[in-house]
Amino acid sequence: MSFSRNVGEIGERAFNGCPFTSVSFPGKVVIGDDAFENCQNLRSITFKDPAFGSIGAAFRVGCVQFEEVVYNGTLAQWMQIPIANNWVDKSIDIHCKYNVAVNPDDGGTAEANVSYYNDGNTNVGSIGVYVTAVPYDGYRFVNWTGDGITFADATAPATTLTTFDPSATATANFERIYKVTVINDGNGTGMAHPTSGPMGTEVTLTATPDDDYRFKAWMIIEGGVTVNENRFRIGDADVTLLATFEPIPPDDISTATVTASDQTYDGTEKKPVPTVTWNGKTLTEGIDYDVTAYADNIDAGEATVTMTGKGNFTGTANGIFTIAPAKATITVDNASKVEGEADPVFTGTVEGLIADGDLGEVTYSRTGNDEAPGTYKGVLTANFTDNPNYDVTVNKGDFTITEKPVYKVASGSGGTYTKGSEKTLTFTYKRSADDETTFGHFKGIMVDGKAVPEKDASGKANWTAKSGSVIIEMQSSYLETLSIGEHKIAAQFDDGAEATSTFTVKAKDAAPTKTPAKAATTAGKATTTAPKTGDNSIIALWGIMLIAALLCFVCTMIRRKKYSK
Repeated sequence: MSFSRNVGEIGERAFNGCPFTSVSFPGKVVIGDDAFENCQNLRSITFKDPAFGSIGAAFRVGCVQFEEVVYNGTLAQWMQIPIANNWVDKSIDIHCKYNVAVNPDDGGTAEANVSYYNDGNTNVGSIGVYVTAVPYDGYRFVNWTGDGITFADATAPATTLTTFDPSATATANFERIYKVTVINDGNGTGMAHPTSGPMGTEVTLTATPDDDYRFKAWMIIEGGVTVNENRFRIGDADVTLLATFEPIPPDDISTATVTASDQTYDGTEKKPVPTVTWNGKTLTEGIDYDVTAYADNIDAGEATVTMTGKGNFTGTANGIFTIAPAKATITVDNASKVEGEADPVFTGTVEGLIADGDLGEVTYSRTGNDEAPGTYKGVLTANFTDNPNYDVTVNKGDFTITEKPVYKVASGSGGTYTKGSEKTLTFTYKRSADDETTFGHFKGIMVDGKAVPEKDASGKANWTAKSGSVIIEMQSSYLETLSIGEHKIAAQFDDGAEATSTFTVKAKDAAPTKTPAKAATTAGKATTTAPKTGDNSIIALWGIMLIAALLCFVCTMIRRKKYSK
């Protein structure tokens, strides 16, 4: 219900029980006691004229839904209005204004609302003042200020007054916000941080070029700022900048550092992948350069790799890498000989060559001409043609000269074979050193300077040999073929002089015959013929037996002659 401005007074119980939900008074009015008694739907009353008259006691008694009074004046004015005691039967909210201001005038809006409730007996209850500031576009709220006022949070756009003077003014302070806009030329991206702020705000600029471009400069479109090292401070106007970029001019790759891993010779081309670094940046093959050539990249030594710039690079760059010689090893075999013999053919092995003949013909020789028995360390070496592709190690061999062995007849020398006896002759030969090897060195025998085969043409043994040093047994079948007399036998060995001895072949003995003994006297004395010196013991034995037989025969004849008389 809105009353006319001409209504100046509402009498006692004037609207008792009316169904009003709200009542509004546009002008000054005096409200009598119990004026709206029992208006059960009434919720609020609004006083639009701050200078309205007065309010009587219990003016809204029985208004069970009544909640608030809205007063279009300040708290200070409200507190000057005559209000009768006991004009409410419960606490209600009373809304009025508080003095507010804005700075600057075009910075935004501010309003304050006062809410307090009457305790049912007095005009002054619990008071709350709420202020709200809203900045206009291009401004931002800074803070609240006011003499005699304490704010719960002076920097918050919406806050409360914790202490205040009802007649004081709360001022909302705003400041101008200037925008920063960055425009790009299409070859990169420019950015500003922050993108807005009040005068004096420092702004940092960043520029990120597209591939193959680089940042050129910041162009000031508006705002009158000065950019120094990608920074400026906002003035008193919006700022617009253009980030400009330019193509990256090709750089000369010849100043780049080129490295490639060292290699080892193997007879093939070496093409290690190079690493190219320019101004601390590792370049990419196929984008920044192409590898165009390798040189001297087969044999050991220094090799070259060449690359040609492309994309952002021009020119050429060279890198050097090393091809190390391959490792080759020649191992000379140890060798030996018997004292007095000629040197053997020396041998060895070659390992690590890529191709046969890379060291020419490898031969082996002995350094020095020592011939005395002994072992000579490292005197056997290799001879070869130097090849820079190889690092050759020669493992030298040792050469041993062994003392020439002496073979001798240990038994059997001077033996006699009588024809027809079918006996054998046995000879034993020993070696002066390492006698256990004697049989292994035995080659055969010679008799009277002629080699005697182990078997005759029919396969019958001429002689046999067995170990135990060397034991030679001459067979009777062979001895029967030899002439009567002394013979020379020589045992031959593969590492020393032959050992010689003699034996005798004797004719078969004749059967004994009975013949009278002839007595010979010389000067009245009987004589007997003595055997020649030099006969062997067997001949002497036969002689003695013959003489004894003759004596027996003579004695028998003498006895027969005596008995016959």
